[in-house]
Amino acid sequence: MKLSFVIPCYNSENSIEGVVNDIMLATKEDYINIHDFEVICVDDGSHNQTIKILKTISNQYNNVRYISFSKNFGQDSALLAGLRETCGDFVVTLDDDRQNSPFEVRKMLAKIESKDDDVFLQSICIRNTYFLETCLAK
Repeated sequence: MKLSFVIPCYNSENSIEGVVNDIMLATKEDYINIHDFEVICVDDGSHNQTIKILKTISNQYNNVRYISFSKNFGQDSALLAGLRETCGDFVVTLDDDRQNSPFEVRKMLAKIESKDDDVFLQSICIRNTYFLETCLAK
């Protein structure tokens, strides 16, 4: 199973390195044991050193890559750009401010593996705009 993490970033020079480090810690064998994962950070036209930090992080880890927007298009656009680039079986979206913890992924994966719940996700396109619709069933 491959897991993809998508992180929209905007002026997150003080937090993005911590978010990526949290992912690296959360995916270690003693926690959730995920070795096949990718991290995609999307810089949404930041005005600070965010892109420089993303370049450094992507050089440090071969499973971290980034997309850079020339101007600010908003979090939804950054998220969709990241989603389009994923190649994981499952996708986790995280905020760039460490509000959502990657350590919670363990709970999601346990639910998936238990097969107690069904999750259906579809992407629809209306006038060149993609929308995601999620339906949960038990």
